[in-house]
Amino acid sequence: MLLLIRDIVEQAACNLDLPKAFEHKTLGRPKHNPADGAKGVLVAQYFGISNRATQGYMILFKEKLCLTSLFSYKTIERVYGDVQVRQILEDFRVNQYAC
Repeated sequence: MLLLIRDIVEQAACNLDLPKAFEHKTLGRPKHNPADGAKGVLVAQYFGISNRATQGYMILFKEKLCLTSLFSYKTIERVYGDVQVRQILEDFRVNQYAC
């Protein structure tokens, strides 16, 4: 299932032409890769776990999910409101029903 999550999220991010790396030029929190955030959301939903537990799972499955960076449980919480992550998840949902 982890490989399926990785492949479909990366395909959705590719379809949406999202940048792979973000440059931090302003004050505040640095921008994280929205594909990594979407993978975190889907892992949390699949295993039915909290944001803190998801943080540990993201560390555990970093290589399997091809994550570019790790982030805290609070960042995982903020990911739910990210527009780009929502677009990836919507594309994921559309692709899921198209198969």
